[in-house]
Amino acid sequence: MILLINDIFLSLIIVILVFIFYILNLGLLFVYQIFYFWSKKVIKFFYLTRLTKNYLLRLIRLNLTKLKSDQHNFILSSNESDNKNYEDSVNLPVKLSRDYNFPSYLSGLIEGDGSIIVPGININSYKPYFEIVFHIRDLIIAEYIKLKIGGNIYIKENYCYLRVKNLNSVLKIIHLINGHMRTPKIEALSRMIEWYNQKLNLKLKLLDLDRSSLASNS
Repeated sequence: MILLINDIFLSLIIVILVFIFYILNLGLLFVYQIFYFWSKKVIKFFYLTRLTKNYLLRLIRLNLTKLKSDQHNFILSSNESDNKNYEDSVNLPVKLSRDYNFPSYLSGLIEGDGSIIVPGININSYKPYFEIVFHIRDLIIAEYIKLKIGGNIYIKENYCYLRVKNLNSVLKIIHLINGHMRTPKIEALSRMIEWYNQKLNLKLKLLDLDRSSLASNS
């Protein structure tokens, strides 16, 4: 009888110890998960803080340089309101950049990491627009391009993109890159020009591919 009681008592102690060990494991796992979660947050916070600081410093230097120069000819409004009347917008003058190589540079960006979005001629839910994707480290370049052509910048975790939808800005880009395209993406530009010609009764003409030496645009 005494041996039986001892066995039961020993079994209870083992069960209690196993239960305590299980609870401790759950607690350690919970603590580990909390630590892992917040450590990722802290690392990301410091990374973005450093990135933001570097970006702001570069942006300040860029703006100081622009203030010292006389190239203020192409700073556009980035108002993306789609309520703007098409007929009023299309009459605004199209100002081209005085930077000789900028049209070729912009064409390269659009053909490489950009998109020319054109809806079907019978689709009225959205209008043609341009989009260029940049690595987050090149955010300063995106800001510079925005100063030149307008648009809005959207920042993601490790990349950003510049989207240009304003009619006046889109027409400026068409005039800038038309004649400087070098790849089959000219087909999308052709559809965009045709869309505006039909919708707004414009007379835009698609220019041929640029077959000049790349060195001439560098």
